Amino acid sequence: MVLSEKLEGTDYTAGSYAAYEEAWAHAQTVYENENASALEIDRAVEKLNSAKAALVKKADFSQLKIAIDDSVTVEQELYTEASYSIFAAALQSALDIYEKDTSKQSEINSAITSLKNAKEGLVKIPSTNALVQLLQERIDMGAYTSQSYAVYAQAYESASALVESGTTSQSDLLLAENLLRQAISALVRRGDITPLRDQLESAEKTYLVADDKNREPADRYSKQSYTQFCAVLERVRTIVNSGDASQEDVESLKAELTNACKALVDMSALLDKIDLLGSYSAQSYYYTPESYDALLTAISEGISLVKSEAPTAEQLALAGADIDHAISALVRKALTADGKKDKQLLYRVIMVGNSRILLGTYLDDYVSFFETVDHENMNLSYQFVGEDGVEFSADETKILMREGYMKISYVGSAPVDEANAGLASIGGIHLAHTEFDVAAETSFGAPSEYTKRTEVVMGQENTIAVLTYENESEGVKVIFEYNTIGNYISSMEIIKTTV
Repeated sequence: MVLSEKLEGTDYTAGSYAAYEEAWAHAQTVYENENASALEIDRAVEKLNSAKAALVKKADFSQLKIAIDDSVTVEQELYTEASYSIFAAALQSALDIYEKDTSKQSEINSAITSLKNAKEGLVKIPSTNALVQLLQERIDMGAYTSQSYAVYAQAYESASALVESGTTSQSDLLLAENLLRQAISALVRRGDITPLRDQLESAEKTYLVADDKNREPADRYSKQSYTQFCAVLERVRTIVNSGDASQEDVESLKAELTNACKALVDMSALLDKIDLLGSYSAQSYYYTPESYDALLTAISEGISLVKSEAPTAEQLALAGADIDHAISALVRKALTADGKKDKQLLYRVIMVGNSRILLGTYLDDYVSFFETVDHENMNLSYQFVGEDGVEFSADETKILMREGYMKISYVGSAPVDEANAGLASIGGIHLAHTEFDVAAETSFGAPSEYTKRTEVVMGQENTIAVLTYENESEGVKVIFEYNTIGNYISSMEIIKTTV
C-alpha cells in the first residue's frame, strides 16, 4: 500500500526527494523478497514513511523571476553611483536565491521586497535637456496680456536660474519644467481693441460735449449715472491705451460701456422747463397768486429732483409734466375795460418799414398806402391775395392789406426774429415786444375784451391771449394776439366794423 502511493519529485527539493527515493527503493526490495521477515517489512514501511514526511516542497520563484527580469534591463549610466550600488547588491542577492533549489519562500519574498525597494530608490542623474529646449524658445510678450505673461516670465527666470546653478536635483528640474509648460499653456492672447476704441470715441463725442444750451455733461445728467458712466469710460480708456486685454475682456467692456450709455439719465428736458421760470417771474404780476404759486411749487420740486443723487427718467418726466400742467393752469388777472381811450384808435400811427400813416387815414384809402409802401421799401416783396388783398413780407413777418383791414403777423417760432419783428407796428406796439403789459399800456388803455385760447404752434402747445380794443362810434377794432408761453406778439389786426 505504501509503495503504490509514490510521490513525484518535481514538487520537492532534490536532496529530500533523493532520500525519499532511496527509502522507496529499499521498501520495493523488501516487498519483492519472499523470505523477508515481518520485522524487515515493518522497518521498510517506517523508513519510507519517515522519508515521505521529510520531503521539502520547492518554493514559488515566479514573482522573484519577474522582479529579476524587470531589473536586469536597468541602465547603470542613468543613475547615481550610490543608488545604483545598492540596487546592484539587491539584484545579485535575488539572483543567488533564485539559483538555489533549497531557497525558502521567506527568503524569496524578502529578496523580492529588497529588490523592489532598491529599484525605487534609484536616483537619476539630473538631465536639463528638455528644460534647456524650453528656455531656448523664449516667447515675446507683445501678443499676450501682461498678467498672463508675468506668470510666464517668473517661471522662465526661475527655470533659468536652476539650469545655471548646475547643482539641482532631477525632481527640481522636472518641477521647473512643468511650471514653465503650465505658464506657456496659460498665456492669454490680447484681443482686438479697434471696435472698443471706436465705441469709446463715439461715446465721448456723443455724451461728453456741451448741448445747444451750453450745459456741460455733469450738469445735464444725473450725478449717479454720470459718475458710473465716467468710471466705465476711464476703464475703457486704460485698456484702449494699453491694448492689454484678452478678447473676452474686450467684449465685456464693450457691453459695459453700452449699458453705461443707456443708463445715463438726461435731465435736459426738465432743465429746459425750469429755465422758463425767468420768463414767468418777469411777468408774474399778470397772473393770480394761486396759479403762479402752483407754478413755483412745480418748478421748485423739479429743481430739487435734478439736484438729487439719482433721479429716474420716470421721475423727471413726471416733474416736467407737472410744470407743463402748472403753466397751462396759469390764470391771468382779470382786466376791466374802461372805454375812455377807445376814441383815440383812429389816431394811432401805422408803420410799415419806412412808411407811416394814421389808422383812420389807412381805413379811408388803403390803396394809396400800399403804393407808398411799395415805392419806399424796396426790400419788401409782395403778392396779391384774393380779389383786393396785397401781402407784403420779409422773412417770417407778413403784412396783409385790403379794404378796411390790415393784419401784421409773425409766422415763425420763438424767439421772434428781431431783424424783421420791428418791421411793422401799430401805435408803437410791434412784434418784438416780449412783454406786453396790458394794464400799463397807456397809449391804448384797457382792452374792451380779453380772452385766451390754447393752440399748437410749431409742435408746441401755446396759450394765446387775445386783447381787443374797440371804438364803437367809429366802427373800428384793433386786436392783439399775444403768445404767453413764448412771450411775443404773434399778430396785430385792424378791422373796420362798419361800412
